Amino acid sequence: MIAAIGLTALLGLQGISASAPEKTERLQTVIESYWDHLQHRRKLMALEYVELESRQNFVRRQEPPFLSWKLIELQERPSSKVDGSRRMLVTVEVRRIVQDGVYPWKVREEWVRTEEGWKVEIGDAISARKNLWTSDKPVEPRNGVVDVGPEVLRLHFFSGSQTGSLWLRNGSRETVQITSLIYDARLFELLESPEKVPSGGVGKIRLRYVGTEKAKNLKSGLVIQAKTDSGAAHTFSVPVRYNVISRAAMGLLRLSAEDAQALERGQTVAVPRRKPNPEGY
Repeated sequence: MIAAIGLTALLGLQGISASAPEKTERLQTVIESYWDHLQHRRKLMALEYVELESRQNFVRRQEPPFLSWKLIELQERPSSKVDGSRRMLVTVEVRRIVQDGVYPWKVREEWVRTEEGWKVEIGDAISARKNLWTSDKPVEPRNGVVDVGPEVLRLHFFSGSQTGSLWLRNGSRETVQITSLIYDARLFELLESPEKVPSGGVGKIRLRYVGTEKAKNLKSGLVIQAKTDSGAAHTFSVPVRYNVISRAAMGLLRLSAEDAQALERGQTVAVPRRKPNPEGY
């Protein structure tokens, strides 16, 4: 309780701290300090590197412990249209501890350059949990290329809709027509598919799992056949994974491999809550 009060009190400090990073500090140095604090469970100190409006989300966020971390990538993002502030997408790989072992786990966070220096933005924890098993975002087509994505279609066990989406991306100068979709009709129902995808467009293909299998992380496939106005043929063979429980979800829910296999559809699984230690993490 003392740790929780201390965290709440810090939210009102408006980012002012004697140990806050200087404006001139390089982003990589700030990232190292932030992640070192998280690794050693010093959440009160890591809070100094969190953007002001994100601090409530950061305080509420609960994560599994991890053994180590390493910086993977820094990617420049478009500057803010409001104030022109510089932004970077930072990818870090951590070795997280779950019940049946230690797994590598990529974390992507957006950092923004503020008047007080580089600060990390933390999204809402509920949205983050939903993103562990749902994804419905198209990718823009590449110039001159007709392809599909993602490379593997995953239908997640925890998704209430039991659906998954693929995108046919048409970067050619012609219209692309889907001529056939081949899949196991005993397991899947086709919910959505475009007849044609215009030049520069993206078409959504959506499947629903309708089976009753209890086993997890099962495999099937989907074959998409299409042709352009000029008759050029395209065939895409996409692996389908269904009843998927990802390592990320297992870690968040503290599930062993045996626990995951034993889950029944519709069974309620609560996100465990840890009592904060004196450092608040």
